[in-house]
Amino acid sequence: MSAVLTRVSLISEKDPNQRLADFFGEKFAAYRRAWAEAESGRAPLAPLHLDIDVTTACNLACPMCPAGNSGHNFPGFKKGLRLSRTIYRKALAEGAAFGLPSLRLGLTGEPLLEPDIHHWVREAREA
Repeated sequence: MSAVLTRVSLISEKDPNQRLADFFGEKFAAYRRAWAEAESGRAPLAPLHLDIDVTTACNLACPMCPAGNSGHNFPGFKKGLRLSRTIYRKALAEGAAFGLPSLRLGLTGEPLLEPDIHHWVREAREA
């Protein structure tokens, strides 16, 4: 057990944002600085993050998910609604125009249930 605690201690000695900045570079570091400023109450000039639900479908099968474990269902789970690719591309274009640095595909639904999620990811990276 002490080996595990020692390892955790070693990992937590360095700021995770700095570790990630060391890996991803200055662009990531600038994004995290802007995020910290926003958290302190200074509104950014443009959004720093966007959550997009590509689908509301969910099989409630992820063991770590609070929705699956609690029995709580978000609206649309049973319907499996899908976001239109046209609206998605418009959101990507608008985000790119503002220099949006962060995007998450999935909030209430399970994006990996979308058969062509790899295309959605590719389009986001290209934008």
